Amino acid sequence: MKKTLSIIAMMLLSMSVMAQTNFRHISFADALKAAKAEKKLVFVDFYTSWCGPCKMMARDIFPQKKVGDFMNERFVCVKYDAEKEELELVKKSQVKAYPTFVIFDADGNEINRKEGGSSADAFIADMDRLSDVNLTPEKIKSRYENGERTPRLIKAYMAMLNADMYNSRRDREAKKQKRDAVVNDYFNSLSDKDKLSSDNFFLYSDCCEETADLKIQYLFANKDKVNSSDKAEADSILKRIYTGELLADVSFSKPFDKSAYTTFRQQFLTFDFAKDPEYEGMIDVLDAYATGNLNNYLEAVKKNAGEKCGNNSLYVYYGLSDALKDADKATKQAASTLIRSRLATMPATDIMYIGQVLGVLEK
Repeated sequence: MKKTLSIIAMMLLSMSVMAQTNFRHISFADALKAAKAEKKLVFVDFYTSWCGPCKMMARDIFPQKKVGDFMNERFVCVKYDAEKEELELVKKSQVKAYPTFVIFDADGNEINRKEGGSSADAFIADMDRLSDVNLTPEKIKSRYENGERTPRLIKAYMAMLNADMYNSRRDREAKKQKRDAVVNDYFNSLSDKDKLSSDNFFLYSDCCEETADLKIQYLFANKDKVNSSDKAEADSILKRIYTGELLADVSFSKPFDKSAYTTFRQQFLTFDFAKDPEYEGMIDVLDAYATGNLNNYLEAVKKNAGEKCGNNSLYVYYGLSDALKDADKATKQAASTLIRSRLATMPATDIMYIGQVLGVLEK
């Protein structure tokens, strides 16, 4: 019996190892030899022992079966501590951020790279694009400038422009405008049928941040025309964008526009998820603020923040500092008293942010 259990345990362990990404404990030179023999590319994970996103990828992403299946079929995978291993390769590859994932061909030529962690699905999509030898940065630009406008090329070009924008500390707005110009030019060239094609859903999921974006407005207006096979993805995109904007509104992370809020509210309430208590509570808070009566607003915060708004209560409390910035001293004091009366019930992770709000209200 013990022998049988041992065999089963060994089989389960073997299956677990096979399911995850197979990082081979070999040198880069040996990885290139293996890639030539197996007709694969080489994937190198440059990490450090102190890098948080590196640990997240190793713990949460690479062990997933779908990631392992994809990576093991396409790559010879190796990983090196960039401060201790393959230092010449690190220097040659000009690794400056962690994690950095670099894809090489079997001759050691870099094909493409990605910096930073991501979700499993996003990582697979990135590796699929970045490992395509016809989608190197130079070829993407050339194909685009020569007039090609296929979904795969535009998605790759947009991802490249996104990476350039987010990794840059300078000219970010100019780079965002360039990205938006490429995306919107392509979107406007599509037929209504192609705008709702699953091949083009990246136009909504990867570069839209606000409900006022014309692409999101198009998807909202035509959500009932989406193919049944794509409906779940369309619903997920719309929920993420609309709830994200609700959180931005209730925390006043952007200037409150009553007219824009009225339009947003009308659209938001058409969704089934709008009936969730947490969202109903935040809408109630914003409705009160929209009346212009700060006492009504504060009463709405008192009624809804906490049990009804649940984990999103932090956004409601955080909005008090901006919503009441021009209020009289008595109103600010009432808000401060409300927050302090609830500190004991707040998650410890929220206290730091709540302290910032109190600092503004009690100044």
